Amino acid sequence: MSVPTWKRSASNTEYIRLLYDLSIMIAEMTANGPKKYQRSFGDILIKNCLEALKYAQTANSIFMGKTTPPEDALLRRKLLQMSKGTVENISTVSYIYFEQQRRSGYLETEKAYRKEERVAEICNEIINKISAVMKSDKKSR
Repeated sequence: MSVPTWKRSASNTEYIRLLYDLSIMIAEMTANGPKKYQRSFGDILIKNCLEALKYAQTANSIFMGKTTPPEDALLRRKLLQMSKGTVENISTVSYIYFEQQRRSGYLETEKAYRKEERVAEICNEIINKISAVMKSDKKSR
C-alpha cells in the first residue's frame, strides 16, 4: 500500500540528492562567472561539492542496524561528519566568491546577496538532513 503524497515526509537521505543538485548549481554559477575567479574559487567550490557528495554516498553505502559492526558505524559517522564539514566550507567559500564579485563590480549587490542566500539555504538544508541521519543512526544502535 502506498502513502499519499500529502502524507509523505522528506527522506533524511535526501541530502544526497541535494548535494547532487548543489554540485550542478555551483558548476553552472562558476562556469558563468568571471574567469579570473575560476581557479581561485570556482575550482575549489566544485571540488568541495564533489567531495561532500562522495563522502555522503560512501557513508550511505554502510547500512546501520543492530548488527552493524562498531567500526562500520564509526566510519559512517566520520564520513557524514566530513561531508557536513565540507558543506559548511562550500557555504563559506561561496560567500567569499560572491562577495569578491560584488566588490569588483561584476555582480550587482542584490544579485550577489541572492546567490549567497540561495547557496547558504541549500547548504543549511543539507547540514540539517545529515545531522538528522546522524541522530537517527545513534538511536538505531
